[in-house]
Amino acid sequence: MYGYDNPAALSYLRQPDLLVTWNDGTDPTHRWGLFAAVPHFGFGMTRQKIDDIYATDYRISLSGGDRTISSGLAYGWTKTDNPLLDKSSLLIFGTLIRPSPYTSAGITYTQAINTKGYEFAGDIAVRPFGNEFITAFADYVMHRTPQLDEDMWSAGVAVEAVPGVRIIGRYFNTEAFTLGVQFSLGHIGVETKAHYNSDQKHAYNSYGVRLGAYDRNVMDKFFSARTNS
Repeated sequence: MYGYDNPAALSYLRQPDLLVTWNDGTDPTHRWGLFAAVPHFGFGMTRQKIDDIYATDYRISLSGGDRTISSGLAYGWTKTDNPLLDKSSLLIFGTLIRPSPYTSAGITYTQAINTKGYEFAGDIAVRPFGNEFITAFADYVMHRTPQLDEDMWSAGVAVEAVPGVRIIGRYFNTEAFTLGVQFSLGHIGVETKAHYNSDQKHAYNSYGVRLGAYDRNVMDKFFSARTNS
């Protein structure tokens, strides 16, 4: 999401890119987002609707470093007409380390400016073959506010058997899970994800369209096979 979660990820972007996301449900909210970035700089926003009330979260992110180790800083704030949906402004510090093609690890620390709340998150990913064929990942989040102390974790796997086509599954400690697919045509990509709640019942779907930076293209394999046939 172009530094929206971990601003250090912006150091891995090589070209300008844009992602638009939305969901088709009202549980928990109807939400859409826009995420845009160039190398080392990103802007993101999410707008959600609860009944007839709107709230928009904004985030600006910066990063430095290279593809082995990078760090970043982001600032986030909220605009809403309802004080019940108002949130503290945020400072987010992030680090991302990729020592080899087989593994990567990230850490983010989020500090609420207007309150004493904070969040600490760590994540790790492993590629047993050193390529995009299989990626196993997991994360752990500690959320601390004056009203709530909560620890959360999730784990999942992404499979890219064909370049540009990714199938992704993720399980949460609440027993909720998601199943999704991403389809890339180089400079254009689409994605969809089904969200299931803690009762394993389908809750809603989310969608995304990406434009800009070049990604692995499923059609490359198709045209290569035709050329060689």
